[in-house]
Amino acid sequence: TLDLCLNEAKALSRQVSTSDRRRLDDYFNSVRETEQLVQKEMRFLHAPPIDPGMTKEQFVTSAGDHTEGEKYFTYLRSQMKFVELAFKFDLTRVAYLWEHGRMHGATHHGNREGSLNQLKGYAVDTVSTIADCLTAFKKTKMPGGGSLLDETLFVWAAALGSAAGHTGRNAPAILAGGRLKHHGRYVHFDELQPLPKLHLTVLQHLGVPAENFSDSTSTLTLV
Repeated sequence: TLDLCLNEAKALSRQVSTSDRRRLDDYFNSVRETEQLVQKEMRFLHAPPIDPGMTKEQFVTSAGDHTEGEKYFTYLRSQMKFVELAFKFDLTRVAYLWEHGRMHGATHHGNREGSLNQLKGYAVDTVSTIADCLTAFKKTKMPGGGSLLDETLFVWAAALGSAAGHTGRNAPAILAGGRLKHHGRYVHFDELQPLPKLHLTVLQHLGVPAENFSDSTSTLTLV
């Protein structure tokens, strides 16, 4: 471990230049963080199983499904429940879910009523699933006194504004949690705003010293 060679490390630091000392400090900090992570994982291996507070049968609740018989929203709800439990018990602090594009065919609707209804149903179920997830986060109280939603910054964004036309204009996005000052608002920008602006806004709100994200160097006025 780092403690075993701490004296040698300090002696080496006194013999090198300032720039090399910074590099050594970065290296030792990385080693220390890795040690702490390994120790945490070791404790997790020997810890008793976490009780999620529900039975296996209660874990997933079925919802209306507009994906041609596929239980996509049952799957999506179960994935969000996994994220909720992982955040609640501090098993991870970052989670990413990828949209499977199950409605790709319906997006090329050609204004056909059947395809449009299918697309609307899919959108309603998606927003309903997200709402249930955020509600569960809000109801989950954390040791610090706030809710799990307070401690989580949730971002859901579409890749395109119009999948039928393959255009990125007016891409919908949901931003919630993270102790944002203004919730419950619908914002439509009069001028074109690249989606990377939203990601840069999120990074800076989290305290990440990022000056740009992709080709965006400014943030949105949201928080």
